[in-house]
Amino acid sequence: MYLWVIIATFITAIAFMSTSLRPDMKHLFVEPQAQNVVTKIYTQHRAAMKYIHKNRTSGADGGVGYEAGEVTMDDLKGYAPYGFNATSGTATFTTAIYCLDRNSVGHSALPTDCQTGGGDPANPTPAVTNNCCAAKNRVVYLVTYGCVPYKWRDIKTGKPSAELLNAMKDTLGYVNGFGYVVNVEKDKPTTGGGVIHDKNGNEVAVDYNTLGTPYGIVGQGSRGYYSIPKYMSHNNLSGIAADRSFNHVCGSGINASAIDPDEDEGSDAYYKQCEYCLIYMSAL
Repeated sequence: MYLWVIIATFITAIAFMSTSLRPDMKHLFVEPQAQNVVTKIYTQHRAAMKYIHKNRTSGADGGVGYEAGEVTMDDLKGYAPYGFNATSGTATFTTAIYCLDRNSVGHSALPTDCQTGGGDPANPTPAVTNNCCAAKNRVVYLVTYGCVPYKWRDIKTGKPSAELLNAMKDTLGYVNGFGYVVNVEKDKPTTGGGVIHDKNGNEVAVDYNTLGTPYGIVGQGSRGYYSIPKYMSHNNLSGIAADRSFNHVCGSGINASAIDPDEDEGSDAYYKQCEYCLIYMSAL
């Protein structure tokens, strides 16, 4: 009798070994892990939006109660859900406020009335002395960003994997300004949105690179591409450590090279690069 039990167990084990995996295995077990990354950046950004909304008119003389720079977790106390931990897990994100000159080409400069200097030979470079977020003709950008975690990168391109892209769609649906950062020259994203007709009935091509800047967001919102202000992608931001500023992490100052994991450098060197970032950006 005991022998028959052993034989039956052995046959059952062989049968399970030959059973194919469920076709929805990725959807049930893999994508939920990627959804944790998406939920984290979304939650952190939305908490920062509540922080800005609360402090819009709380400054002195009717100004604003926030300034350009990093929005820390101390700032987000009372706005983020209870138990939210920005430093837990494999993905960490930085949230920052940029207040730029609305009239500058590609939003590439700070408002002039929040800077002083330039007339003093000993101090020729204008310095930020006033709150740029309270300046005239400013446009405020709130941005949350961070490297695509290595677990969710395509091994060859470094871009978000199919599982992470699906997690974005399944978790958030279509959110404007959410996606991943691309370099227009290198990645050649599709920035057009087809054609529309002007008041005279003529066809006009739609280009969503509205600022004409070198970096943008490939997203899944009402349009598939969003311009990133040039100041953000090319300049350090006052009020945040230089190595955490957007331009160093995701923009022109990124220190990443095209490394082939099949070559001598190995995959470890490849994964230390931050060639692509997740991003959630809102113009306020």
